[in-house]
Parts: sequence; structure tokens; C-alpha cells
Amino acid sequence: MLELVLANLRVRPFRTLISVIGVALGVVLVVLFTGLARGMTDDMARRASNWKAEIVFTRPGAMELQSSNASVSTTYAQRLREIDGVQSTVPVIRYVTADTTGRWGIKQIDGVDWQPFAEMNGMQIVDGRAPASNDEVVLDERQMRDEKIKLGDSMNLLGKDFKVVGVFSPPSGSRTKMSLAAMQEAPLVA
Repeated sequence: MLELVLANLRVRPFRTLISVIGVALGVVLVVLFTGLARGMTDDMARRASNWKAEIVFTRPGAMELQSSNASVSTTYAQRLREIDGVQSTVPVIRYVTADTTGRWGIKQIDGVDWQPFAEMNGMQIVDGRAPASNDEVVLDERQMRDEKIKLGDSMNLLGKDFKVVGVFSPPSGSRTKMSLAAMQEAPLVA
């Protein structure tokens, strides 16, 4: 059998080279895409595990591309607090849209009241400050690094410019957070 392989190598070296390259390329692509998928899954799992909510209320279809859960009234937060055994509630509006940079595929933006949300999820501002007005956002460390954004830079979100005023850690939910009031004012959320 080994003699047949060696004879084939001598007689048809180009075909053998093409076969070796094809097999090597297949192995490299399988390893590459497996690693990429595992990395993305691990990152999503880590961010989801930092989200301390036990129950998330949303309307049907609220997590589709170009959508929001904004049509669920934030008054439910107060009504849920009245249920025996509920420790705390925090309204969050999440907007999901296509990422125009072409890097991530989709972009999620959370509208939150920073202080109660950060307390519930064990988050803190590691650089800068929390958003104080409706034209300010905070980003997680990875988004700041990957998109080469600095404190004070502007980002266009939901058709409006927002100033980056802080960096939060650990990552939880979306990588971009703005005030709940800013999200409620956003023209694309409905």
C-alpha cells in the first residue's frame, strides 16, 4: 500500500499537491469556524450570565431584527414589585438593529436607569461616569477597544449623535447603554 502511495506521488505530483492543499484548507476552515463560533457563543453566554434578571417581560416578536420591546409599559415594573417575593424590578428597553459598521451583524442598545440597573447586575463605571442626560451613552470595555472609541467621542445611534461618557464592567446585556428616557424619546423605537 505504501508503495502505491509513493508511486502515485512520483507519477502525479501536481495532483497530489492539490489534494494535500484541499485537505489542509478544509481542516483549517473547520478549526477556524469552530473557534469563531465557540468564541462568539462564550462571549454571549458570559454577557447573559452577568444579566441578573430572573424573569424578562417582553412583547411577542420584540427581539427580531429592527425591533424593540418598548411597547411594554414601564409601569409593569411597579406592579411586579408588589408581588410577594419580588426583590427588585428594573425597566429596560432593548433596541435591536442591524450593525451599520458591518462588523457584528446586529447591534443591541439598552435604555436603562443606570443606578438601579447597575446595582441589580453588579456593574460599575470603570472609566468616566454614568449617562446623566439624554444625549449620553456608556459602553463596555470591549466595544471601546474594538471600535477604537475614546471618552468624549460621538456615536450615531438611532439617528442621533450621542456622547460617550463612560465605560462599564462587567459586560451585561448589550454593549451600549443609554438612559431610559433617551430610549423612550428615540424616533425609531415603537
